[in-house]
Amino acid sequence: MSTFDRYLTQNFWKFFLFISFAFLLLFDLFELLNQLDQIGQGSYTLAKALLFVLLTSGHKLLDLLPVITFLAVLLSLGQLLDRNELLALEALGYTRRRLALVLVLSLIFWTVPLWGLSETLFKGAEKKAWQIKNKALAKEGLTLYGEGFWTRKGDTFLKVERILDDGFLSGIELFRFKGQVLEEYLSALLGKATSEYWLLWKAKQRIIFASKVEEKTWPKVRIPPPLPIKRVETFALPAEYLSLPELFKYSRTLAAGGQNVYRYELLIWQRIATPLLAFVMGFLALGFNKDPLARRKLLFTRVAGGLAGGLAIYLLREALAHAGRVFSLPAPLVAFLPVGLITLFIFYQWRK
Repeated sequence: MSTFDRYLTQNFWKFFLFISFAFLLLFDLFELLNQLDQIGQGSYTLAKALLFVLLTSGHKLLDLLPVITFLAVLLSLGQLLDRNELLALEALGYTRRRLALVLVLSLIFWTVPLWGLSETLFKGAEKKAWQIKNKALAKEGLTLYGEGFWTRKGDTFLKVERILDDGFLSGIELFRFKGQVLEEYLSALLGKATSEYWLLWKAKQRIIFASKVEEKTWPKVRIPPPLPIKRVETFALPAEYLSLPELFKYSRTLAAGGQNVYRYELLIWQRIATPLLAFVMGFLALGFNKDPLARRKLLFTRVAGGLAGGLAIYLLREALAHAGRVFSLPAPLVAFLPVGLITLFIFYQWRK
């Protein structure tokens, strides 16, 4: 890597880190304001709210990655244009192809590791934040552990390993006692909580007698709701906090149970498409700064243009996701369509 390559890479990184910090500061402030209503409930204090906001910052960073990339490249190259550095580089024989290659390497080195951290370290931090908040807000009679809970109603004990969005539950175990003696044990891999009943899939029931144990297996079984649906929804783990392998596992299991899993499938493909969208957004910004003799623009103009472009991409993804749910469009098509549309626009822009 030449001295020019290193200089351009450092310039990209400087703006990327600065814009990332500015966005995180802004959105973390919004999140903290959102948490203020719950401070004082149970043992949820300001310190725990601050910890919750800090641990969930990584999730925001990945969601904002295409916008951050677009702004970073736009402002970085804009600064080089304003200082006539791009003109000097081209005069020395530094080609646009070489500049694009440096941009590709820079994008790889900040998007791929960030995406990997988001699916590993950041997801663990988000779950930890969710556990801290739920334990602080938990009411009497509900014992939280890990990502699930224990509760008791009379002689019946209920254990749930994880509560998901839309009332989905995993790792359900029900213990019914008669005095000190276990009378019945019911378990299910997955279930769904509603206000009228809990639906369990692939449930196994063991009825214990003095001299024998009867075992039954049910593809589906309904039981009276051990907990009100509002209490279940309060402690639901958002699907956004699940890693890709976890999302894939639950979507396949729920699909086998006849449930609509489009939301989970779309989330999987959008996660996969996000780094590619960041790539094409970087090249889109490169196309807006391709003329070293172009008239200088105010910094505010570039920032406003970058924010407007980022907002347009966000609205496009949301509109496509809504259309996908309404018209049952293939989830991969909905997730990758913004990438394809922007790529086509980049080709048109460069040919023009």
